[in-house]
Amino acid sequence: MRNKLLACLLLLFSAPSLGIWYEAEGRAAIYSGDVASARERATQQAIQNALVLAGGTVTSLQEVAAGKIVNDQFEIRTAGTVRDVRVLSERRSGDTLFITIHADLFPQQLQCQNGRSRKSLLLTRFKVNDRINARTGSIDEIGLHTSQWLYDHLRAESLHSYPKRWLNEISTFNPSLYNNRSVVSPLLPLVVTEKTNTQLVLFAEIRDLSFNGDLPVRKWQQWLYSPPERNFELMVYLIDGISGELTLERSYRSKAPWEFKAEEAVALGSRQFWESAYGSAVSDVMSQLLTDIDTTLSCTPGRGRITHVRNDAVEVDIGVSNGIRVGDRLTLLHRAAHDGQDNQQHVRLLPTTVQLRITESYQNRAVARVTDPALLSGVQIHDLVELTGTL
Repeated sequence: MRNKLLACLLLLFSAPSLGIWYEAEGRAAIYSGDVASARERATQQAIQNALVLAGGTVTSLQEVAAGKIVNDQFEIRTAGTVRDVRVLSERRSGDTLFITIHADLFPQQLQCQNGRSRKSLLLTRFKVNDRINARTGSIDEIGLHTSQWLYDHLRAESLHSYPKRWLNEISTFNPSLYNNRSVVSPLLPLVVTEKTNTQLVLFAEIRDLSFNGDLPVRKWQQWLYSPPERNFELMVYLIDGISGELTLERSYRSKAPWEFKAEEAVALGSRQFWESAYGSAVSDVMSQLLTDIDTTLSCTPGRGRITHVRNDAVEVDIGVSNGIRVGDRLTLLHRAAHDGQDNQQHVRLLPTTVQLRITESYQNRAVARVTDPALLSGVQIHDLVELTGTL
């Protein structure tokens, strides 16, 4: 199970920095007895989790390196907004190491005004590109199982997303159609997010399931070899179906010993697989993806669509599940598209002067009224709105 953020916020202000101590936990699998490496990875995860808990916007510790935290066995570079990290405890369960830390953070430099809202996120079934290597172990359905893993853990642990799933079929998403993050997305993301009342959609490809070494070809060799390492590479694309932007594009790689026999058909839904070295490596990748999704969405504006207009009120497709409360303020957006010099269509979402106030909030929808009734005539079905605060 993925490392869990501990909701215990310790309000220990340390003058003169006025930092706040956050407690978080990280975990990592121990491969080939390398506890030191697992300790470093678990501590890095814990620091990232603390940053997300504080409303952080970083995507990796290395990208924002501005200082060092030194342990007797390893060194971690951290953001300038992290003043200090103290390891509270370390425990081992089987081949998994758990680290609990206190991190002294500066949330006023990290907090995003959009942090309260939970953005509707559609998860699609991960596509398996490396079909040939997937035959070993009969793991052809690993795309379904990893996307289901992510959905289950986002539902249980995500701070900034409200996930939905579309896992019955493999999408026809083509990443080559994206040349940069400002290009309007192809039709598929726009259609599926509107159809499912979601703001964002995640597409992913499993690109590498190959081995670094040979599998035994005879049964007697099973006793004479060390399990070869198997690779796992995942490429993800997180797209805002309302703005059309590619908000996250990242490759994740890991590898671990493949402890199963060459001819063995592995049950991907079993504890045996997920508790194996390779299954643990895959879950570590998925845990990092979950953290990156939450980090990205923490500063993504919460947006929705107007689904109905009646009298002096409108209905929108975001509600309690998205953190919408009575009294929240929405701003009407206009979509403006233009052709760029790269011969691609670009989009901008422009705020208007039309303000709406939430008067009723339900699980997946809300009712809002225009603060100035004279402007209601300019509001139509399919118009876009953005959460901008509370009146």
